Amino acid sequence: MVPKVYAVLMLVTAIVFWFFTYSEPSHKVGKHVTIREQLAAFKDPKVWRYSQYYSIVFGGYVALALWMTKYYVSEYGFDLKSAALLAAAFSIPGGLCGQSGAISPTNSGHTPSRGGCCGFRWSACSSCPTRRATSASRPSMAR
Repeated sequence: MVPKVYAVLMLVTAIVFWFFTYSEPSHKVGKHVTIREQLAAFKDPKVWRYSQYYSIVFGGYVALALWMTKYYVSEYGFDLKSAALLAAAFSIPGGLCGQSGAISPTNSGHTPSRGGCCGFRWSACSSCPTRRATSASRPSMAR
């Protein structure tokens, strides 16, 4: 069920992206641009900083999404299918957010939308259920 839901949502996103995007002629690069000119962007420290931000934020997001299935099974006793569906419900909006250019079509492919995507992911993280510690779940302290 989960792969089918994910596939349908990604297909819908691709179709929406196909119909609502356009090619900007001023952004096209001619065939005369060399590899050396293309690699010149790596001299800018902002490029390296952004790549580090992206790898840390996205890596943490993926790690959390992968861990959530085990968490739901062990802490709440969900079966694997229900836990996977809940974890997908967490990760699908992030994937859709990334595909749509961080909620703003004018941002797509130009600059990172820190407020859009990161705020969306933090709100998704904060909505994750947490387990209340009860006397039955806390380890007993030897006196």
